[in-house]
Amino acid sequence: MLLQVLLPLSVAGTPVEDLAAILHTDEGRHYRAAAVCAPLEPVLGPMGAILLLLGAPSGVHQSEAFLDLGRMLDPRVAETGGVDLGGSLLLGTDMDGGPGMAAVPFSGGLQEVEELLGTAGSQVASHPDGGWTLTPEEGGELRVHVVGDHLVFRRLSVPVDDPLEPMPWLIRGLPEEEGCAIFLDVEEGLMEGLPSTTAAAVLPSVVGRDARVRFSSQGAIPPAFGRRSPPARTFGSSSVPPRALLTVNVPGLEVLRVPSVEASLGLGPQEHAALASLVYIEPGMTVAGLGTQKDPQVVATMGVLRPSGRSFSGAGLNRRIVRMLWELGMPVRKLGRRAFVADVGGTLVYGATDVGRLSVGTDSLVVAEALVGHGEPWNQPEFVDVAAGRPVALAIAEDLISGGLVAGLEGADRTWDLTVQTGGAAVEVLDPVIALASPAYVALRSRARAVEVERLLPTLMAAQEDHRDRTGHYLALPPAPRPLGLLSTRAVHWVGGPGWDDLDFAPAGDLRGTYWVEVDEGGQVRVHGAIDGDGDGDPALWILDREGMVIQDPD
Repeated sequence: MLLQVLLPLSVAGTPVEDLAAILHTDEGRHYRAAAVCAPLEPVLGPMGAILLLLGAPSGVHQSEAFLDLGRMLDPRVAETGGVDLGGSLLLGTDMDGGPGMAAVPFSGGLQEVEELLGTAGSQVASHPDGGWTLTPEEGGELRVHVVGDHLVFRRLSVPVDDPLEPMPWLIRGLPEEEGCAIFLDVEEGLMEGLPSTTAAAVLPSVVGRDARVRFSSQGAIPPAFGRRSPPARTFGSSSVPPRALLTVNVPGLEVLRVPSVEASLGLGPQEHAALASLVYIEPGMTVAGLGTQKDPQVVATMGVLRPSGRSFSGAGLNRRIVRMLWELGMPVRKLGRRAFVADVGGTLVYGATDVGRLSVGTDSLVVAEALVGHGEPWNQPEFVDVAAGRPVALAIAEDLISGGLVAGLEGADRTWDLTVQTGGAAVEVLDPVIALASPAYVALRSRARAVEVERLLPTLMAAQEDHRDRTGHYLALPPAPRPLGLLSTRAVHWVGGPGWDDLDFAPAGDLRGTYWVEVDEGGQVRVHGAIDGDGDGDPALWILDREGMVIQDPD
């Protein structure tokens, strides 16, 4: 059972070894996702909120009730609460909503447990069967036990009817790095268009170490994705740098043989033969993500030849592509001799052609720009170096993922292996991985991060009152630790800036929010806090004055 699962971790190994121990037990089969992070201290900052959803005493799931363990694992709290930040943190989920079990490395006694639980702002009571019952202010309940050298938190929930089958072959051979090892069983339907799959990952906490993400394949992987090949030329340019860039260094029609692509398009042998008789898509197809999260633009460029290897004219290629889309059952029409528009699943996709080249995307102007070479070319050296020889390569800009990343994908046997290089610690992508398995986690994470603002604004107001008592006036202050326009999901160190040194306010630890103070002509003070908990570019705003707290949430 659960407690037996944790006993082997009394002698902690690497995250991969500990994860394998969990998945080789009967209890481990009940988790849709499991993660082990060790040592804990380096991963706390990048992970941010560590959430546990709570169940009502009857076992009914309450999606809005959660406990943020990150508050208990603050180094100052950990020092007096018996938490060993050098040990292993375990997370497991048995439901779709989010993590429902956690084990925190612990070496204290009864007094330390009660002090630690008290930091959660919760009611703590002894349980007749041993341990404690934790009832946070948000509602719901957690059972808490001390097992070996871990303090175990478990949501009250009904058993899972469809247990997860462990796949140790996914874990075998993954690097044994400091950081987090993760196992996911992603159900079909959790994300639109995403088939069910199983994945394992190692996300190092050491900057400069590559991450490895491994996915189980839904069918045989085309041989072209398992071969290293010479670097293919990449096409395309744009007036602004792409925020994401993907290149496929295999013949384009091989992509259509990937099982999930075949299934989504309904392709069989007859359709493959028909397409192969029409065109040959060269290796090096490149897809660029432009625009913003609210107004994304996607454009793809590729070389397209006749099956014999000879080039089309621009007008001839346009006619051939329109015919090919029509044979795939897509509504399509020409927009002149070298352009077309097609309805792909309800989205208008524009295309432009030149001699042996095709550009398609969601914005006709961006499509034309990519084809004729306006702006900066996409084949920058730092991306080409990673793309060289890999069947698939991906780059993501720093404004989307802390430090940015480049990655190469290869397929073999029953798995896809994604090797990731990032400018920061790879464990910083843990949030998106958990969000993949639990879409509700994104909203919960945003709510947990908002707790920072709700906690600090009253402290900031109290500091202003102290300043007025000493000086006779409030102190207007600029945003800190960063301007409002630079908010992101990444936490930063507190730097007060001009005027802040005159106020007794210096939050410890890294912060995701920013704070400022306004004083009106009548001398009344209002303290402000803002945080972009979900990273969509529209921060939520809190305002606190003498009449209370006001929240302005763009969502």
